[in-house]
Amino acid sequence: MSTVGLRLGLAAFALLMLAGAGWKCHLEGRRSGAAEVRAQWEAQAIAIERVAHERASENQRVITKVVTRFVEKAAQERVIVRDQIREVENYVPSTLPVLPGDFRVFHDAAATGLPLPGADDPGRAGAATVKSETVAVTVAENYAGCREDRRRLEALQEIVAKIYIR
Repeated sequence: MSTVGLRLGLAAFALLMLAGAGWKCHLEGRRSGAAEVRAQWEAQAIAIERVAHERASENQRVITKVVTRFVEKAAQERVIVRDQIREVENYVPSTLPVLPGDFRVFHDAAATGLPLPGADDPGRAGAATVKSETVAVTVAENYAGCREDRRRLEALQEIVAKIYIR
């Protein structure tokens, strides 16, 4: 083999070695860069997860506080209504006259939000009379139910305001 051929062979070999080393550096750099990006992404994901967990915990504290307050007020209200119903006979004597069936029809229409029946409606004609004491108990229970619904709505509005409207 001639010296020129040997030199060309060595040059080709050296060039091939340099190309291989360059390719290896390129691949190592890509792996290193990918690892950095992956590490950053995982750190961000952990941070986001931590914030989400903290927010969920805070939301649960808000909900628990509002619901506890609602339940306590509702229990107090039930005691008051129970006491009011027990006292009906002292405030609405049984000597009061019974109310006509039309009163019951009127009250039911007002409570349900339905139109009043006509004079020829069979439900109106056969409506039973009602004792004054029964009316008083019904009114007390209805008002208590309305107040409880109002408190539920206020509690829900408070939760929404504290959680979603910060």
